[in-house]
Amino acid sequence: MSRVEPRSAATDIAVEIGPFPSARKIELLWRDLESRAAPSFFLSWAWIGTWLDVTQLEPAVIMARSGGSLVGLALVNGSRRRRLGLSWPALSLNEAGSAEQDCIMIEDNGFLAERGIEATVTVACLDHLAASAPDWRELRLSGVPAAVLEDAERLGLPLRIEAKRPSHFIDVEASSGDGSLASLSANARQQINRSLRLYRERGEVMLRRSATIDEALTRFAELELLHQQRWAGKGKPGAFDRPFFRRFHQALLAHGFAAGAVDVLRVTAGPRTIGLLHTFFHGGDAYAYQNGFVFESDGRLKPGLVSHLLAVDHCRRAGLRRYCLLAGDSRYKRTLATGSYDLYWLSIRRPDLAFRLEQLARRIVGREP
Repeated sequence: MSRVEPRSAATDIAVEIGPFPSARKIELLWRDLESRAAPSFFLSWAWIGTWLDVTQLEPAVIMARSGGSLVGLALVNGSRRRRLGLSWPALSLNEAGSAEQDCIMIEDNGFLAERGIEATVTVACLDHLAASAPDWRELRLSGVPAAVLEDAERLGLPLRIEAKRPSHFIDVEASSGDGSLASLSANARQQINRSLRLYRERGEVMLRRSATIDEALTRFAELELLHQQRWAGKGKPGAFDRPFFRRFHQALLAHGFAAGAVDVLRVTAGPRTIGLLHTFFHGGDAYAYQNGFVFESDGRLKPGLVSHLLAVDHCRRAGLRRYCLLAGDSRYKRTLATGSYDLYWLSIRRPDLAFRLEQLARRIVGREP
């Protein structure tokens, strides 16, 4: 999608920040604008509505209008940031601002905007937040694409890039009729084909979607066990180490399953499970969000690569466009991906003594030049 140069049109958009009215009113506004937008899954009502429901937060609402029509929406939640013994008020875009609740890791974040004027809306909203929103010293923008970074830079805002991560994806058209990926290296193709032959000795290798929400929730519980076992074996906490992670995704399944937006895919070899994939479906894309695989002593078996390959073929048959592997530079993502783009975790900071003291403290302890 081509981006619109925002500076000339941003002045035609009126932005206001108001108190949270009610979840029902936000839902009506969000769904209406979403029907005129092209957001990622993370800016769909399935994700945002679940987030509001589970957290019970009442964030401030950013509304952008043009000619009386609502063309932009976002939520900003206030919190206090603490670091090196210092504290200051902060706003988080479509997040809670706490590690306990932000463990769900929003990606492709930004402002829900009418299709075709995304850049214009982003500039207008950022400009208004920087100039007019009271009582904050830091604005947190997590998991935003490069376009949002560029819009903030265009406004000359004081930016700090806290993290940059590649987001890998697979162009589903690269999947052929036999389920293979044309983009694979010869070595990767050999490993996957060998793994498939070994699995097929147990029976047909298949991917199945859940038939009911109860089945999806049961699969999710199985996925959690497999995922945590894998990370415990590495001596590290897994994604489910925070209870909020489980509660949110159980609710997301309950909200999105019936519409086909969320599911846990099961991959089997004969009667045995080899992988479970917690997957989102939105706007022609599939998002491989979380997984649990059955690893065995035979290193020739590649449950992750095989499971993702079958999921890509499922997406091809369903007429989808991309299979998104999401942020992170894991080896399997680089092996399978046909492309990637960068996501950023940004903070916009107003001048403040606390930040100058923090920067001084970082230099003293050697964390920053």
